[in-house]
Amino acid sequence: LEHYSYTKIMMEVGNGASSASPSVDASRLAPSNSSPSKDKESLSHVEVIEKSKEGISRLLSDPFLSDLSKDISLDEVKSVLALEQGKAITLHLRRFDDEVLSIIVMQGSTVHDLVKAVEKAVVRRCSKNGLTTYISWRSVWRNHWLVYGQQKLTDRNAKIVSYGIGNNAELSFQKKLRRENKAKRPKRNTFGGP
Repeated sequence: LEHYSYTKIMMEVGNGASSASPSVDASRLAPSNSSPSKDKESLSHVEVIEKSKEGISRLLSDPFLSDLSKDISLDEVKSVLALEQGKAITLHLRRFDDEVLSIIVMQGSTVHDLVKAVEKAVVRRCSKNGLTTYISWRSVWRNHWLVYGQQKLTDRNAKIVSYGIGNNAELSFQKKLRRENKAKRPKRNTFGGP
């Protein structure tokens, strides 16, 4: 099975794909309503986007690509290709509501890369479900740890492999405890007396 890059697939969709790999049917790659009088320069931006979406939906109707969503982004395509080529791993993040998110990260990733992948996955899930996509990540990471087993992922520069995280590992969030050794401030008397 030959893997295609996103750019190569889009070029084949735009050019009519006279020859395709055995797994991709060339008739589905050919543009459906292309008129010979229109050349590539005369298409408007909206028409180009529509033709691209049509081509992608035809590609995703292929049985080998049917598990991908219809509104897939370029980053998602790259991460799925890296996963298929063995350059990436899948991690599962269990949220507080017991929903599990699948996250794809490269094998040599750091905790910082993992945190950014978690942020993208949560925002992507929220946008697909029609929820608000603004999340104060600064607040989230100030109040929660990413945890693997019983280990808190505290060092952002450490490789995830150093924590023993491998393919299909399950991560979770854990609330950070308040610092109990903080010196308590004395209460001020607002009435002016001692």
